[in-house]
Amino acid sequence: MVDHTDELEDRMKTLEETVADAFELAEEARDNSRMAEDNAQAARSDAQVARYLATACSHDVAEMRDTLRAHTRSLNALRKTQVEQGRELKKLRGEVRELRTEVRGGFARHDVEIANLRIGLDDLRTEVGDLRTEMRKGFAELTDLIKAGR
Repeated sequence: MVDHTDELEDRMKTLEETVADAFELAEEARDNSRMAEDNAQAARSDAQVARYLATACSHDVAEMRDTLRAHTRSLNALRKTQVEQGRELKKLRGEVRELRTEVRGGFARHDVEIANLRIGLDDLRTEVGDLRTEMRKGFAELTDLIKAGR
């Protein structure tokens, strides 16, 4: 009979090593499974936080959109007011020009009237001076007549 003991021992040793490797692989697989489970849980948690942040951002964006629309309405109202005020200013400028022309024309007429009044006043002064001269002459003649008649 052939002794197969050595061969059997080698085979047993190989089998034991294979089983040990299998146990190590199984342990690594369990560790990897736990890590995968932990990673999946962290990913679920991160996804939940991301959904919360996305919802908050969506609300913030909607709020900013409303604020921007309100600012746009304000700016449009301001532009409309400025256009209306521009028209009013243009109209007022025309009225001021007309008044200025009217006032200048009035002053020109008054200047002519004042010049005419000065001429008239000079004429009156001349006439009053002539009258004084005539009155003095008349008084002198009366005085002479009165003296002669005495």
